[in-house]
Formats: sequence, C-alpha cells, structure tokens
Amino acid sequence: MLRKISTVAAMAGVFTLGAIYSAHAATGGAVAVRGVAADSVTGCLQKGSGTDTYSVKDRAGNQHPVMSAAVPLATHVGQEVTVVGTTSASGPMTVTSINMLRASCVPPGVRMH
Repeated sequence: MLRKISTVAAMAGVFTLGAIYSAHAATGGAVAVRGVAADSVTGCLQKGSGTDTYSVKDRAGNQHPVMSAAVPLATHVGQEVTVVGTTSASGPMTVTSINMLRASCVPPGVRMH
C-alpha cells in the first residue's frame, strides 16, 4: 500500500514539473520568472553604456537591467545566459549566479531546440 501511494505521489510530481516546464517553454523561456526565493531571466547578456551596467535582452525583446558585485558579468557579454538573483521595484536585478546556455546569442525570432 505504501509503495502504491509513493508511486502515485511520484507520478503527480512528474506531471506537475512537466506542466511547469511546458508553461515556461510556451513563452520561449524569454520572460522573467518569479520564483520563491529568487528571480531568473534568460536571454542575451549585453553591456550597457555606463560603467558596470548590463542588461539581459530576452527573446521577446524586453530589456532586463542587471548588476552584480559577485558574478563577473563582463565575461559573459554576448552569450545567451540565464541569470538568477533578486529584484526590487526601484532598480536592476542583483545577480547571484549565471549559467551560460550558448556561447553566442540567438537572433530574435529564431527558435533553437
């Protein structure tokens, strides 16, 4: 009986994760995603015009200002990345981690699988 309950619970978890992934994939992974403890943005990391100013341009064309004292953003400029950090209503996202997805950015409108 316990094994059956565990199997049902595991299957429910898989279906839930699948639904979450499908909802995220439907947006092209391009928008800011609100999380429990942190936010994330996926797109092309670009250098801004000011000192230590950067932004992530998602596939929908939205610019998300980002900054970090802990993560070397400059080394990822021109790459498609997912950045994770915290946001506030009054300023850019403070990046706490970065994950390179591709060594170069994918042009807008092109969908990679």
